[in-house]
Amino acid sequence: MIKVDLVVLGGGINGTAIAREAAERGLSVVLLETHDLASATSSASSKLIHGGLRYLAQGHLHLVRESLQERERLLRHAPHLVKPLSFVMPTNQYDVKDWQVGVGLWLYDHLANRGTLHKSVRVARKDKLLQPLLPTVTSARRYQDCWGDDARLVISNALAAQARGATIYNYVSDYQIKRQDTHWQITIAAPNTLQIQAKLVVNATGPWAIQALEQVTGNTSPYRLSWVKGSHLVVPRFYEQDVAYTLPQSDGRIVFVIPYLERYCMIGTTDIHYHADPRQAHLDRQEQDYLLTAVSRYFQQAPHASQILWHFSGVRALVADKQDNPSKTSREYQLVLDTQAAPILSVFGGKLTTHRSLAEKAVNQCKSFFPQLQASISACTPLPGGDIQDWLHFEAQCIEQYPFIPRPTLQRYMHTYGTRIQHLLHCKYRLEDLGAIVTADLYQHEVDFLRKTEWAKTDEDILWRRTKLGLSCLMSPSLPF
Repeated sequence: MIKVDLVVLGGGINGTAIAREAAERGLSVVLLETHDLASATSSASSKLIHGGLRYLAQGHLHLVRESLQERERLLRHAPHLVKPLSFVMPTNQYDVKDWQVGVGLWLYDHLANRGTLHKSVRVARKDKLLQPLLPTVTSARRYQDCWGDDARLVISNALAAQARGATIYNYVSDYQIKRQDTHWQITIAAPNTLQIQAKLVVNATGPWAIQALEQVTGNTSPYRLSWVKGSHLVVPRFYEQDVAYTLPQSDGRIVFVIPYLERYCMIGTTDIHYHADPRQAHLDRQEQDYLLTAVSRYFQQAPHASQILWHFSGVRALVADKQDNPSKTSREYQLVLDTQAAPILSVFGGKLTTHRSLAEKAVNQCKSFFPQLQASISACTPLPGGDIQDWLHFEAQCIEQYPFIPRPTLQRYMHTYGTRIQHLLHCKYRLEDLGAIVTADLYQHEVDFLRKTEWAKTDEDILWRRTKLGLSCLMSPSLPF
């Protein structure tokens, strides 16, 4: 029997962030995930760390301010995973007026306070940033937000939680939870029999939050979630400019074209209501046509269907409201604490950018049950691998220390692991020390490292969530691990 303060259900970005926050504040924590960490919504996002320009127009100033503050923290605390990215938004099509966008971006800049990113500027037609666009695009605005590796942010939060004593279990599909007076009894049947007793349960299961709450408590929940599917295409890079493009559409939605893994572009998202199994979400023909048409309205050399290399879809659970347009459904989150007998805290909604602040508020709500709860330190603590003061200096050090690693592979290691590259390459002095090449630039040593230190169990865990090498291996035969 293991006795802990907190059991977290769900190994996505919110669940792992809450596990980290609670462990850092002195609580004993176990996290349970039925599949792999980040295997659902948290690896199927647009990969953006942003305030949300469109939320300004919807009046969600609090959400935008909170998001921009968290964007700055992630830039400081996970510089290997979160990078600044410039965006260009055309302003003369579909009733998108330049002066209105200018006012919105001015407010966006000021809500960020004294951020590290550049302020927005107007872009004239002659600027090279507009060269890939159709001649009908005569004006635009450039602003900065951030791109982030969503799945590795999940892994980093899990690593931070583990470093403070939390226990992380993934692929735990067979378990039961029962209320017993003032505590919870969790029985795990597979892969190994385990009994856990917890004072409080956190339900951070994303799209399954209502289902999990009703199963655990045996009561019908008065809360409702709106499932919104977002689909993305990945195509070969079709412009040279090192920027992303924000493309307003006639229906009020926005489609992003984002440089992805150097050689590709990611196009998304669709934002449509969804009612089927979230794990079966996939791109349909209507979404494909929508995204390709959205890009063709702006770009001279727009991609076509035969160029699609990969596509993915994720289902975001949003707090239900009366909006017919999923794009306008609020991204505000709710934290609901049920104190009847043993307490359970449910997380409804949320977004990638605000995972740390959501976690801090979630653990704060549990304070009355844990008098020993310490003050939060997550706002000023780097994520594992993120203790980098100067990226160029860090890069130079790595090149000097590991000259035997091919430069593209070393770059990937730096961006994937940050300063944890020292653990990955500990006692490695020759390329041969990394073992055989499994596929692409994936060596056997990295496979072993991911299995040993990052809960990776399958080829999909390694290729699509831990390393992002899946695109390089789409045409490869079955992998030998």
